Amino acid sequence: MRCPRCGLEGRLEKYYVNGRAYYRVVHGSGKSRTRCYLGPADDYLHAAPILWLRLRNLAEIDYAAVVQDAIDTLLSLASRYGMGEEAAEWLARVRRLREALERELLRVEAVERELERLARAAGASLSSNRGELATG
Repeated sequence: MRCPRCGLEGRLEKYYVNGRAYYRVVHGSGKSRTRCYLGPADDYLHAAPILWLRLRNLAEIDYAAVVQDAIDTLLSLASRYGMGEEAAEWLARVRRLREALERELLRVEAVERELERLARAAGASLSSNRGELATG
């Protein structure tokens, strides 16, 4: 598994101290072994399934990369594990998401084309006005 604290590969280990259960991820083996503490077992929510989202710095989120990673992961999980109805539901969600993104992309491209057209028209208008001023 990938460690939710440091991002390195390791194995999840449940251990006990004074009768209370805790989780940690163990990296390596022997003398080079390191551990990352995760928390009490009764309160711990395993975060490894969302590590692929690339949410390292929330101030600089690449939303397109997050969506692409989510789609890729969902498709990969569905094909790898063959989750039956659940896989079909996830695939349907991915298809709906892809269709919504394609519609949004078409809208953004149309806005970009209109902005370019307006910029060209404004540039032509400015240059013709400059010519009138020079001859006037």
